[in-house]
Amino acid sequence: MKLTRQQMEAEMAFHQLAFGYCLKRRRLELHLAQEQFAAQCHVSRAEVQHAEHARHGLRDPTRLCFCIGLGISELELVAEVERVKQTWAIQGFPAEVEVPQTLAATLKGIGDAMKAETTPPSCPSATTPALLYAWMRAFGSTPGR
Repeated sequence: MKLTRQQMEAEMAFHQLAFGYCLKRRRLELHLAQEQFAAQCHVSRAEVQHAEHARHGLRDPTRLCFCIGLGISELELVAEVERVKQTWAIQGFPAEVEVPQTLAATLKGIGDAMKAETTPPSCPSATTPALLYAWMRAFGSTPGR
């Protein structure tokens, strides 16, 4: 797969944002404050905050602690994150999600570059669903079978 550095960074930031959204939604479903959740997961409150606000990526042990604290497997959380990413790519970000300025600027740059093309550029790899759906939305295509 060939992604530009800008596309790779956008995909990573998009993933972190979706992960934070899913983590916060799951935590709130359990009616836990960040402090309570952090204590339950044996991590610091700052780690919970950083993850929920997509400030940086997570190490595997921290992600595993979050999953154990939520009572779900890592696979369930990853699947939920992927579903959220695909939904956002098609429908846009929900109002309650604060998109970091760097991600918004990167996505705008990618969108502007795509719109500047007279013919649609080659479709991104299907292994990056967020970019694929963004491409489809930009060029009026619909998901095929």
